Amino acid sequence: MLLALVRRHRVALVASGHLHKARDFAFEGTRYIWSPASSFLIGTPQPEMPGAKRLGAVVYQLDNATFGNHIDQIIALATRSKMPTIYPWREFTAAGGLINYGSSIPDAYRQLGI
Repeated sequence: MLLALVRRHRVALVASGHLHKARDFAFEGTRYIWSPASSFLIGTPQPEMPGAKRLGAVVYQLDNATFGNHIDQIIALATRSKMPTIYPWREFTAAGGLINYGSSIPDAYRQLGI
């Protein structure tokens, strides 16, 4: 069912930190990035899955042109999908997002004197 949704909506990237395996691959035009857990390893999953079993973490960096300039669209999509989402900057919650874990970008620049 997930693959059908990915195909229908022409998703370009699926990133997951849940699988306890590290793998970066493409399938049917979609890139999949699996990030290993940073806390523990699990035994052999059934059925066995490809990927390296290791502890780790991944950082996704999305430039402002990709991410920050589409705040209203991102919030609307999350709201329409009824998906609780945590955002990186206060501007997202000011625009109607659920919660953020970061500071305000304009406030940071103001504090720097820029």
